[in-house]
Amino acid sequence: MEYKKYMKHTSNPRTTRLIARCTILFLFLCAASYAYASPAQEMDALLATSEVNYGQAARILLILTDNAPQSINEDAAFVEVKTKEWLPSKTQINDSVTMGNVSMLVMHAFDMKGGFMQRLFPGPRYSFREMSRNGLLPSPSDPSHKISGADLLNILDKVSVYTGREL
Repeated sequence: MEYKKYMKHTSNPRTTRLIARCTILFLFLCAASYAYASPAQEMDALLATSEVNYGQAARILLILTDNAPQSINEDAAFVEVKTKEWLPSKTQINDSVTMGNVSMLVMHAFDMKGGFMQRLFPGPRYSFREMSRNGLLPSPSDPSHKISGADLLNILDKVSVYTGREL
């Protein structure tokens, strides 16, 4: 008798539509939570990187400054940065990023103008000096120092506070 009563309520078209809508909503929420898990996993992988390459740095900078969609890959991001002339012409995608070149990348990505010498001779040297002067780089740093993923994220955090742009 209980079974027939249960079946009577589930055969109602309104109940069936409600169950279908709840199922679709559940699947949508599961897919949305997966989409947010992916960038977190990317950040964890970047944090674990001991030396960031130019493809990784270009991709994260373009995404965080809304200059590229989140689906962009490292190769396309590197080409985009090279066409905008944000890097010296000799750089290769798999080379390790130096503190001087990441300074230049960050200044271009965040539209930071810099001082007189930076405007006159834009390049890694004066970008590094400008960012060091503003306290945006780790304190004992060298322009030729290779940066880790943690260093890059730390720099981006300081720059976002300095420029007032939320990442």
